[in-house]
Amino acid sequence: MMSCQCISSSNQQPSKPKALLAKRPSKTVVCLRETALKLSEVEPAVVAKRPTQCACHNTVASDVQVHTVTVDHEQTNWLDATRSYVPVYQESVGAKLSPTPTASYFTLNEAGHCGLVAATETLHDMFVKATDYVLENEEELAPYFHIPNSLWPKIRTSWAKAKGDVVSGRFDFALTPDGIKVYEYNADSASCLLECGYTQDAWASAAGVGKVGRSSSSSLFAQLVAAWENKHLDGPLHVMCDNDLEERYHAMYMQSAAQAAGIECVLLIGLDGISVENDIFYDSDRRPIKNVWKTWCWRTVMNQVEAREAGTLPVAGVHLMDLLLHDDVRVFEPLWTLLAGSKAILPVLSKLYPSSPYLLRSSFEEKDVVSVGAGYVAKPVMGRTGSNIQLYSAKHELLNETGGRWVDDTIVYQELAMLPQYNGVFVQVNTWAIDGAFGGTVLRQDASSIIGLNSEIPALRIVPNATPEVVA
Repeated sequence: MMSCQCISSSNQQPSKPKALLAKRPSKTVVCLRETALKLSEVEPAVVAKRPTQCACHNTVASDVQVHTVTVDHEQTNWLDATRSYVPVYQESVGAKLSPTPTASYFTLNEAGHCGLVAATETLHDMFVKATDYVLENEEELAPYFHIPNSLWPKIRTSWAKAKGDVVSGRFDFALTPDGIKVYEYNADSASCLLECGYTQDAWASAAGVGKVGRSSSSSLFAQLVAAWENKHLDGPLHVMCDNDLEERYHAMYMQSAAQAAGIECVLLIGLDGISVENDIFYDSDRRPIKNVWKTWCWRTVMNQVEAREAGTLPVAGVHLMDLLLHDDVRVFEPLWTLLAGSKAILPVLSKLYPSSPYLLRSSFEEKDVVSVGAGYVAKPVMGRTGSNIQLYSAKHELLNETGGRWVDDTIVYQELAMLPQYNGVFVQVNTWAIDGAFGGTVLRQDASSIIGLNSEIPALRIVPNATPEVVA
């Protein structure tokens, strides 16, 4: 965590839900050295005056610049192959430095970096408080989340017992002329973690731009190590993933951090070899499975719960839901992050924090956002990887859409904030919260205004603020 914690000047106690405000937020946020917000409080409160304050810029699109560099694009040894996850990464994405002799990288000024730190840590806090609010108002809000009724008691237990068991989560941001706007919080995903913490810096060095500014995420791996040290595990950690190359290299990257924290780790690819006896799960070497970090999203578990309740889940074999929902298995990320990572929490945030400069007005009712700004987005509560999203103009004209399997899902409507374009390519900013603190920034770029699963990840460097010209 940085020595000066940056939070929004509007980061007060969440207010009681009321009509959404049309007031445009200020572009300025404030660095405050300490916060003491209680999760259960929902009444407005005056933020006590802090001893020291400093102005902190709210990052805008112009804080980012794109650059072109000539590279040895046939180079294949730019990554350290002695790291366990590197060969898997190369098998997944290829070993070449670049597909062409010229490549792009991005820079972000220090003021913009400070703004991302502020947004990441403030929003993590807000999403956690919104999760608490959902659980306190479960009867009213649970139907919007499309979670089987049988899972809610386990979510409440997870919140009570594992509130501090978060390791990492990723925010999706759009940089606008008015500052940072958050699309959602991927509180249960490892996608882009390795690229943020390792490959983008390795690429910058190999491309000859490693001395341009500084890394945007040089402390991320050390923060992961510290996060695992703080969890005080009893027994080994089973790192679980599906038989998918991307999932494997992210799992192996996380495994290396846990091992650096002194934790014995076991990598499990798929569920083959897992058995259960006397209500205890064992791996193929007969080690009890007590602690799990997984790349599988909780939606997969929900699908299995729904299938079992419908009588369509096969009876034979060990199912993921049986292991991850077991009372004696500690899971990272914990089950309650299913709420923080759901799009259904976005309207809750809009009501709790109506004047936050980071939030886009969101609602389950189209009419609440249709007249706001330049348009709006319709996206399914359970959608993932950019599926089934529709972008509309202020005149309800369809601007872009993606297909997918969530056509019948509950829809969340969100004020539209288009991604900025650099050299004709749309760029999304993603930041990682590690144990709740800012850990690093990674970019995703795509020809489409809707970032998908196969979007490219360019390198980002942090550079000094431009020095104003002196007029004689």
